[in-house]
Amino acid sequence: MIKDSDFLICLLNTSFYSTN
Repeated sequence: MIKDSDFLICLLNTSFYSTN
């Protein structure tokens, strides 16, 4: 299973790429 931190980082990356 993925860690909570990895999940949060994934969400942050998705948001970052979405805004760009």
